[in-house]
Amino acid sequence: MSKTNVMKCKHCNKGFSCGCQKTKAADGNIVHKGCVRQYNASKGIRHVTNDTLTNSINKANLNLSNRR
Repeated sequence: MSKTNVMKCKHCNKGFSCGCQKTKAADGNIVHKGCVRQYNASKGIRHVTNDTLTNSINKANLNLSNRR
């Protein structure tokens, strides 16, 4: 018997032993959590982080929505 429905990581082409190892890359493909940064980088996708001003605005909006 062969396993035809084995899902494999789009980056390293290895299988998943459980669902907790899976995550979705920026382009929607399923990869290992440990492979996601390398996969995104290989596709030219950069992770953009919020700057401190954006973080402050987001906190203020959250406080306003929580009536603090």
